[in-house]
Amino acid sequence: YTIQFSLPPSQGALGPGDVVSLQRNGDLTPRRWRIDRIERAGAITVDAVATEPGVFQPADYLEGGIDLPRYRPPMPVLPLLLDLPLMRGNEVPHAPYIAVQAKPWPGGVAVYSSATEASGFDLNITLPRSAMIGRTRNALGRAQSGLIDHGPALEVQFAWGTLSGATFADLLQGANMVAIGDGSPGAWEIMQFANAVPASGNVWRLSDRLRGQFGTDALMPDEWPDGSYVVVLDKSLLQIKLDPMAVGQMRHLRIGPATRPVDDRSYRLRSAVFKGNGLRPLSPCHLRLQGNTLSWIRRTRISGDRWDLREVPLGEAREAYLVVLIQGGERREFQTTSPATVVPAEILSGGVWQASVAQISDEYGPGPYITRSFS
Repeated sequence: YTIQFSLPPSQGALGPGDVVSLQRNGDLTPRRWRIDRIERAGAITVDAVATEPGVFQPADYLEGGIDLPRYRPPMPVLPLLLDLPLMRGNEVPHAPYIAVQAKPWPGGVAVYSSATEASGFDLNITLPRSAMIGRTRNALGRAQSGLIDHGPALEVQFAWGTLSGATFADLLQGANMVAIGDGSPGAWEIMQFANAVPASGNVWRLSDRLRGQFGTDALMPDEWPDGSYVVVLDKSLLQIKLDPMAVGQMRHLRIGPATRPVDDRSYRLRSAVFKGNGLRPLSPCHLRLQGNTLSWIRRTRISGDRWDLREVPLGEAREAYLVVLIQGGERREFQTTSPATVVPAEILSGGVWQASVAQISDEYGPGPYITRSFS
């Protein structure tokens, strides 16, 4: 039923949606009317429809029920900091990476940074996706870099995600790259794998590996023990914004769900000193002694895979090396600007001795050493 009536100015506060009670001629009891439309042109004209009090009462039963998602409070995340060398060449050399894993993923993870541990935290970056982080189930021994490691498969248990194999040509283009380490920012070896075979419980067996990529052969231990971290190096990792003047200084990071404030209990504090390993020179190679001349071949952290150049780029402001000679309890240390030096005669005639050579960067200092014993 519908009705139209007029209201006096004293009832001008009524509007659409309000319910009024009126008794028309012939009605035994008043009826309720819901106002649907009001026209205010001189007199207040109202269009209303009949209604009953029962429509405002909750139903005893809703067909299909009410399906509300279960509330899941944001949980702490697992963050790992990775101070990695240059891999593509277009990274910010001194800035470290961060990998974050959470299950369930909170939709986004915020990283706040500060120079002090107690206060002054500002938003640094936000990560939109979870990284693929795992732990090894067996030990991984040392292997020769630059060659395919055909040793036993490395078993890695991940929380989620899938892997796939790659051809040798794909490996040369950077496919299937992971970092293995103990979880500290600077102790990561980068390697690649050609085969990935799934096992039960999100365990993957990684075999036919390329070890010690991008100069991390100098960081390869005799063995990565069971329980080491493995991080898939993909687009889920982002570089932290770091002022170049902050390299070598303690920095504090608070990492947690982006929907929560920085002081929420779900945030995790990580403190670290970043050395800017993208600026780190690679260790020289082919250290040899011919007569009284000790020589080596330098490597480069920039465009080292270029085969169309007569010599790879230096990658530093100048060419310089730190040479350390040790014999018995005597240590001699000096610098040279060429990849060769003359060994003093008293060392050559004094029995067994050890030589170590590192390339020097004006921004980083000496890189990793290559070491060899002679007699």
